[in-house]
Formats: sequence, structure tokens, C-alpha cells
Amino acid sequence: MITNAARTARGVLALLAIITGATVWGSAAAGELADLSTLQGRNVQFVVGAGADSGQSDDSAIGEYLESLGLNVQFVSSSDAGAASPETDLIVISSTANARELPDFFRGAPVPI
Repeated sequence: MITNAARTARGVLALLAIITGATVWGSAAAGELADLSTLQGRNVQFVVGAGADSGQSDDSAIGEYLESLGLNVQFVSSSDAGAASPETDLIVISSTANARELPDFFRGAPVPI
């Protein structure tokens, strides 16, 4: 049985691969799913809402799924989010993150969001 968290995580992965295409994940043309081996060792800043660790959201399941693909996931609370570290390859903002708490940094971030 596939859980909602697994479906959500698969959707996130597919969306990430389609959006970023060749610019971040490898040589696959934009719109194609990248080879999963190109994800190994990439750094993701996952911005989550304050209640993400309460078990009421799928944020932890999505993070675990991304880690199982070889991504290095750094969880950051939306209230603590700031500039991405120089090693960050991608920023993922959860639907649980409070948009009012997000800094303006994300508007001009140097990495894909």
C-alpha cells in the first residue's frame, strides 16, 4: 500500500527533476527525469513550517525519501530561514512553511527553488 507521504515524495522528486533539468541535476534535457545517480551528494535546504516535526505533516517523510535518494537534506524552520549556504544546490519550500516568515532572500536566491 502506498501512503500519502510516499505519493507526495514521489511527486516532489518528479517535480524537482522536471523543473531543474540539465541546469542542476545532470545532462538530461529539461523536462526529462534525470538519472537518480546524479542526485547523489547534492545538498538540499528544506524549509518547513513550525509544526513540521509534530507528525501532522509529511515533511519528515519527504525529507527521509529525498535522503534515501542520496541527497543531503538540511531541515530549516521557515522562521529561521536565511541565506542558503554556498554548498546548497536546491531549496525546497514546504507548503507548511509560513510565507509571512520567509525572508526576501528567496526572491533572488542564486539556486533553484
